[in-house]
Amino acid sequence: MADGEQGFGTRAIHAGQRPDPTSGAVMTPIYQTSTYVQEAVGEPRGGHEYARVTNPTRGALEGNLASLEEGRHGAAFASGMAAIEAVVKGVLSQGDHVVCGANVYGGTDRLFRTVWSRFGLDFTYVDTSDVDALSDAIRPETHLLHDLDLDSIDFVDLAVTLEERTGLRLEEEELKSIRTVQDAVEVIHGALLRRGPRPA
Repeated sequence: MADGEQGFGTRAIHAGQRPDPTSGAVMTPIYQTSTYVQEAVGEPRGGHEYARVTNPTRGALEGNLASLEEGRHGAAFASGMAAIEAVVKGVLSQGDHVVCGANVYGGTDRLFRTVWSRFGLDFTYVDTSDVDALSDAIRPETHLLHDLDLDSIDFVDLAVTLEERTGLRLEEEELKSIRTVQDAVEVIHGALLRRGPRPA
Protein backbone atom coordinates (compact mmCIF):
# COMPACT_ATOMS: atom_id res chain seq x y z
CA MET A 1 0.00 0.00 0.00
CA ALA A 2 1.40 3.42 -0.97
CA ASP A 3 1.87 6.14 1.68
CA GLY A 4 -0.94 8.21 0.14
CA GLU A 5 -3.40 5.35 0.63
CA GLN A 6 -2.64 5.02 4.34
CA GLY A 7 -4.32 7.19 6.94
CA PHE A 8 -2.49 9.99 8.75
CA GLY A 9 -2.15 7.99 11.98
CA THR A 10 -0.66 4.98 10.17
CA ARG A 11 1.79 7.19 8.31
CA ALA A 12 2.72 9.01 11.53
CA ILE A 13 3.86 5.69 12.99
CA HIS A 14 5.29 3.90 9.96
CA ALA A 15 6.23 6.29 7.13
CA GLY A 16 9.93 6.61 6.44
CA GLN A 17 10.84 3.61 8.55
CA ARG A 18 12.18 0.26 7.46
CA PRO A 19 13.18 -2.62 9.74
CA ASP A 20 16.84 -2.44 10.69
CA PRO A 21 18.72 -4.90 8.44
CA THR A 22 21.30 -5.75 11.11
CA SER A 23 19.17 -6.28 14.22
CA GLY A 24 15.69 -6.68 12.76
CA ALA A 25 14.39 -3.84 14.95
CA VAL A 26 11.02 -2.67 13.66
CA MET A 27 11.59 0.96 14.67
CA THR A 28 14.61 2.78 13.30
CA PRO A 29 17.40 2.78 15.90
CA ILE A 30 19.08 6.01 16.94
CA TYR A 31 22.39 5.92 15.08
CA GLN A 32 24.96 7.96 17.02
CA THR A 33 27.94 7.23 14.81
CA SER A 34 29.68 9.95 12.82
CA THR A 35 31.29 7.81 10.11
CA TYR A 36 30.30 4.73 8.12
CA VAL A 37 32.11 1.88 6.36
CA GLN A 38 33.06 2.49 2.75
CA GLU A 39 33.66 -0.37 0.31
CA ALA A 40 36.24 1.91 -1.36
CA VAL A 41 37.00 5.64 -1.39
CA GLY A 42 33.82 7.41 -2.48
CA GLU A 43 31.72 4.21 -2.28
CA PRO A 44 29.83 4.37 1.02
CA ARG A 45 27.94 1.24 2.04
CA GLY A 46 24.20 1.91 2.12
CA GLY A 47 24.71 5.48 0.94
CA HIS A 48 25.93 6.79 4.30
CA GLU A 49 29.39 8.34 4.46
CA TYR A 50 29.41 10.90 7.27
CA ALA A 51 26.67 11.85 9.76
CA ARG A 52 26.59 15.52 8.79
CA VAL A 53 25.61 14.46 5.26
CA THR A 54 23.23 11.56 5.89
CA ASN A 55 22.19 9.44 8.84
CA PRO A 56 19.65 6.57 8.88
CA THR A 57 17.82 8.00 11.89
CA ARG A 58 17.52 11.45 10.32
CA GLY A 59 16.54 9.83 7.00
CA ALA A 60 13.66 8.03 8.73
CA LEU A 61 12.49 11.31 10.31
CA GLU A 62 12.70 13.15 6.97
CA GLY A 63 10.76 10.40 5.19
CA ASN A 64 8.11 10.47 7.90
CA LEU A 65 7.70 14.25 7.78
CA ALA A 66 7.53 14.22 3.98
CA SER A 67 4.72 11.67 4.11
CA LEU A 68 2.77 13.57 6.77
CA GLU A 69 3.13 16.86 4.85
CA GLU A 70 2.23 15.06 1.61
CA GLY A 71 5.56 16.09 0.12
CA ARG A 72 8.08 14.21 -1.96
CA HIS A 73 11.08 14.91 0.28
CA GLY A 74 11.75 16.12 3.78
CA ALA A 75 14.71 17.90 5.30
CA ALA A 76 15.52 18.00 9.00
CA PHE A 77 17.90 20.55 10.50
CA ALA A 78 19.55 20.97 13.90
CA SER A 79 17.95 24.41 14.30
CA GLY A 80 15.56 26.84 12.70
CA MET A 81 18.48 29.07 11.79
CA ALA A 82 20.11 26.20 9.91
CA ALA A 83 16.89 25.68 7.95
CA ILE A 84 16.65 29.39 7.09
CA GLU A 85 20.30 29.41 5.99
CA ALA A 86 19.67 26.43 3.70
CA VAL A 87 16.63 28.07 2.09
CA VAL A 88 18.46 31.35 1.50
CA LYS A 89 21.45 29.56 -0.05
CA GLY A 90 19.28 27.23 -2.11
CA VAL A 91 16.67 29.65 -3.42
CA LEU A 92 18.15 33.15 -3.58
CA SER A 93 20.85 34.78 -5.71
CA GLN A 94 22.65 38.11 -5.56
CA GLY A 95 20.21 40.93 -6.35
CA ASP A 96 17.15 39.06 -5.04
CA HIS A 97 14.70 40.66 -2.64
CA VAL A 98 12.98 39.16 0.41
CA VAL A 99 9.83 40.47 2.08
CA CYS A 100 10.08 39.60 5.76
CA GLY A 101 7.75 39.91 8.73
CA ALA A 102 8.50 42.92 10.94
CA ASN A 103 8.34 40.72 14.05
CA VAL A 104 10.76 38.08 12.77
CA TYR A 105 12.97 36.20 15.25
CA GLY A 106 15.94 38.38 16.25
CA GLY A 107 18.53 35.85 15.09
CA THR A 108 16.96 35.74 11.65
CA ASP A 109 16.86 39.53 11.49
CA ARG A 110 20.58 39.72 12.37
CA LEU A 111 21.43 37.01 9.82
CA PHE A 112 19.56 38.92 7.09
CA ARG A 113 20.82 42.41 7.98
CA THR A 114 24.44 41.70 8.91
CA VAL A 115 25.34 38.69 6.77
CA TRP A 116 23.12 38.19 3.75
CA SER A 117 22.75 41.87 2.92
CA ARG A 118 26.56 41.94 2.40
CA PHE A 119 26.10 39.31 -0.33
CA GLY A 120 23.72 41.44 -2.36
CA LEU A 121 20.36 40.37 -0.96
CA ASP A 122 17.83 43.07 -0.11
CA PHE A 123 15.26 42.79 2.69
CA THR A 124 12.04 44.72 3.33
CA TYR A 125 10.27 44.31 6.67
CA VAL A 126 6.49 44.71 6.84
CA ASP A 127 3.47 43.73 8.92
CA THR A 128 2.73 40.48 7.10
CA SER A 129 -0.79 40.26 8.50
CA ASP A 130 -1.62 43.29 6.31
CA VAL A 131 -2.30 42.04 2.78
CA ASP A 132 -1.96 45.57 1.32
CA ALA A 133 1.41 46.21 2.99
CA LEU A 134 2.65 42.79 1.94
CA SER A 135 1.53 43.27 -1.67
CA ASP A 136 3.02 46.77 -1.84
CA ALA A 137 6.41 45.44 -0.65
CA ILE A 138 6.74 42.92 -3.47
CA ARG A 139 9.01 43.99 -6.31
CA PRO A 140 10.03 42.28 -9.55
CA GLU A 141 13.15 40.91 -7.85
CA THR A 142 11.23 39.50 -4.84
CA HIS A 143 11.78 35.76 -4.64
CA LEU A 144 10.92 34.93 -1.04
CA LEU A 145 8.28 35.84 1.55
CA HIS A 146 9.51 35.03 5.04
CA ASP A 147 7.75 34.90 8.39
CA LEU A 148 4.20 35.44 7.17
CA ASP A 149 1.56 35.94 9.85
CA LEU A 150 -0.07 32.55 9.31
CA ASP A 151 -2.81 33.11 11.88
CA SER A 152 -4.14 36.39 10.48
CA ILE A 153 -3.66 36.29 6.73
CA ASP A 154 -6.21 35.17 4.14
CA PHE A 155 -3.96 33.45 1.61
CA VAL A 156 -6.48 33.36 -1.23
CA ASP A 157 -7.01 37.11 -0.77
CA LEU A 158 -3.23 37.58 -0.72
CA ALA A 159 -2.77 35.53 -3.90
CA VAL A 160 -5.45 37.49 -5.75
CA THR A 161 -4.13 40.84 -4.48
CA LEU A 162 -0.59 39.92 -5.50
CA GLU A 163 -1.77 39.00 -8.96
CA GLU A 164 -3.71 42.26 -9.37
CA ARG A 165 -1.02 44.59 -7.99
CA THR A 166 2.22 43.00 -9.07
CA GLY A 167 1.33 41.00 -12.16
CA LEU A 168 2.43 37.85 -10.34
CA ARG A 169 0.89 35.16 -12.51
CA LEU A 170 -1.14 32.59 -10.60
CA GLU A 171 -2.84 29.80 -12.48
CA GLU A 172 -6.54 29.18 -11.82
CA GLU A 173 -5.73 25.59 -10.88
CA GLU A 174 -3.21 26.86 -8.33
CA LEU A 175 -5.79 29.10 -6.67
CA LYS A 176 -8.28 26.24 -6.59
CA SER A 177 -5.65 24.00 -4.99
CA ILE A 178 -5.30 26.24 -1.92
CA ARG A 179 -6.83 24.27 0.92
CA THR A 180 -4.20 24.79 3.61
CA VAL A 181 -1.65 27.38 4.65
CA GLN A 182 1.09 25.16 3.22
CA ASP A 183 -0.71 25.01 -0.16
CA ALA A 184 -0.89 28.81 -0.28
CA VAL A 185 2.75 29.28 0.64
CA GLU A 186 3.82 26.81 -2.07
CA VAL A 187 1.61 28.47 -4.73
CA ILE A 188 2.86 31.98 -3.94
CA HIS A 189 6.53 30.97 -3.71
CA GLY A 190 6.22 28.92 -6.89
CA ALA A 191 4.88 31.97 -8.72
CA LEU A 192 7.65 34.18 -7.30
CA LEU A 193 10.36 31.78 -8.43
CA ARG A 194 9.08 31.24 -11.98
CA ARG A 195 8.75 34.93 -12.83
CA GLY A 196 11.55 34.79 -15.33
CA PRO A 197 15.21 35.64 -15.48
CA ARG A 198 16.88 37.26 -12.50
CA PRO A 199 18.63 40.58 -12.99
CA ALA A 200 22.25 40.27 -14.13
